[in-house]
Amino acid sequence: MKRNVIFMVSFILSILLSNAAFAGPGEMWRGAEFGWTNYEGHPFSDHLLHTSVVFDNKMWVIGGAAGAVKNDVWYSSNGVTWTQATGAAAFSARHSHTSVVFDNKMWVIGGYYTGSVRLNDVWYSSNGVTWTQATGAAAFSPRYGHTSVVFDNKMWVIGGGGAPGVNTDYRNDVWYSSDGVMWTQATGAAAFSARIYHTSVVFDNKMWVIGGNDDARKNDVWYSSNGVTWTQATGAAAFSARIYHTSVVFDNKIWVIGGYDGAGKNDVWYSSDGVTWTQATSAAAFSARYWHTSVVFDNKMWVIGGNDSVGYKNDVWYSSDGVTWTQATGAAAFSGRYNHTSVVFDNKMWVIGGVAGKSKNDVWLSGMGSKADISPLSLSFGEQPVAAGAKGPLTATLANLYPQGWEPLNISFVQIQNDAEGAFSFSTVPTTGALLVNDERQFGILFDPSFPGVKTADLVITSDDPTSPVITISLSGNGAATNLTIVSAYGSPIPAVGTHLITSSPVSASVTSPVSGGAGTQYVCTGWTRVGSLPGSDIGTTTTFSMDQETTLTWNWKTQYQLTISTDPSLLPAGCDVTPASGGWYNSGTIVPLQASSLFGSPHFINWTGDITSANPNESITMNTVRTIIAHFGPPNTEVRDWKLIK
Repeated sequence: MKRNVIFMVSFILSILLSNAAFAGPGEMWRGAEFGWTNYEGHPFSDHLLHTSVVFDNKMWVIGGAAGAVKNDVWYSSNGVTWTQATGAAAFSARHSHTSVVFDNKMWVIGGYYTGSVRLNDVWYSSNGVTWTQATGAAAFSPRYGHTSVVFDNKMWVIGGGGAPGVNTDYRNDVWYSSDGVMWTQATGAAAFSARIYHTSVVFDNKMWVIGGNDDARKNDVWYSSNGVTWTQATGAAAFSARIYHTSVVFDNKIWVIGGYDGAGKNDVWYSSDGVTWTQATSAAAFSARYWHTSVVFDNKMWVIGGNDSVGYKNDVWYSSDGVTWTQATGAAAFSGRYNHTSVVFDNKMWVIGGVAGKSKNDVWLSGMGSKADISPLSLSFGEQPVAAGAKGPLTATLANLYPQGWEPLNISFVQIQNDAEGAFSFSTVPTTGALLVNDERQFGILFDPSFPGVKTADLVITSDDPTSPVITISLSGNGAATNLTIVSAYGSPIPAVGTHLITSSPVSASVTSPVSGGAGTQYVCTGWTRVGSLPGSDIGTTTTFSMDQETTLTWNWKTQYQLTISTDPSLLPAGCDVTPASGGWYNSGTIVPLQASSLFGSPHFINWTGDITSANPNESITMNTVRTIIAHFGPPNTEVRDWKLIK
């Protein structure tokens, strides 16, 4: 919360100090990573000396000057589309006022109207449309170029100027209010000299005033924990007296970057107590400059544009330690400029207006903070039969796009969510942890619907990406029911003969074999033939398979007939033999060899009767129907008549 307050203070001050100009042809720009993209035609007219705040997740532009001073109010949630909340707010047109966000309202405090008219009225709005006057004449004198902060649950007004360019009319009084109506003077003459173009931050639970101009450039630093008693941290900080520098709070330190001390500067200083200032570098990699802007973004300090001895700048630099500065781009798409403002909004850096030969009212942003790049943003499996098993994997690839030398992307959470039927799953266990610069990680997803219908879910990846800490990839697929046709000439297969709508996977099918066909006839399953899913044939009476298309399963059968063989006498005497002894089941069309024999001294074979009539002991019979045969034997014969012996 402290850092947010500090940032807002720095932002408002940067507008006041830079004499931020909105006047000139309208342009608007947006960019990603180090690129910047132009968006033209935003509707608000050219402005300068306006204020901007972030409120209700929108950026607001309030009043200012555009040929004439203004009292219009505009807002945007993305910097591209700007909407006019009001063309004529209840407060008078003005510039060089201050704005803060306090008590869930936007506030406008004082400023400069025209000519010699300075203001000390205070207004507030909870929607940007309807403005209410808290007071028409606050207890503090009319002024412009003052600073305002929110501290200790109060709004504060610090210093500023009365008459433009008149140093004797500079102020060092300090005022506060908890409601915008009643203003209390904390002090009429703070210990610091009356000044204008100073900077203020909130740090270490104190308000700070740094440098500025009291008819001479200053390098003193002051602080107060109550607005009454101001203590000089130092009367002459190690950095030279200057104006038009920038100040930010970063890494639990106050930083002073560049500025003007009679010449442009590119030194960088920091302090953890406001007393002792250490020079991080005397000559940063960026050129000496002033009227630049600085923000803290993605755990780095940034310097954007400004003015140096050559001219207007449109380069962008960053540093994570204040010592080493890296050029993000030497020529951003926006024109070289100074007196612009910069904010951090919607996890992006923004550049608003400024002076580039003429005043500007263009708006730029950079999506530099994005580490994570996911591709694709959705995975669609199309139609998948519910009995077909898992489809995929389809792969989403996450890459760390930060430049070489930057920190890794730390992935903390990967999960499939909002999957009501559990139709989606990972092909392998997803990996979390650090993803190094220029590396990528893949997440494979399977789709296995259990029921017909459209299925949706989300692949959610959480990381420390500053722009998109939560990435959601849409998953979709359509579970389709599939027809299975069972063909079987005999028996009672499972599933039964006919066509079935299959809605689960895998499919198990079976049949009982053999099946009786009446006396002496039966049908035996020889296996199956499948057309469609996993086409082929096999033996057996069971099969299990997944379906991915219309499928026909045919149970294959063969007919068998029974052969019955008996003897006369029925009890075959010793030494007599018949093959086959009693018959059995034979496939239709099978030729069965018959043989009858007897030993010497045993009853001899006489003939065959029934479905074959023959005295030949070696015969055959074709099983194309049910067959019954009798082998007859006569009395013993001592003569050498045995067929085998004769043969």
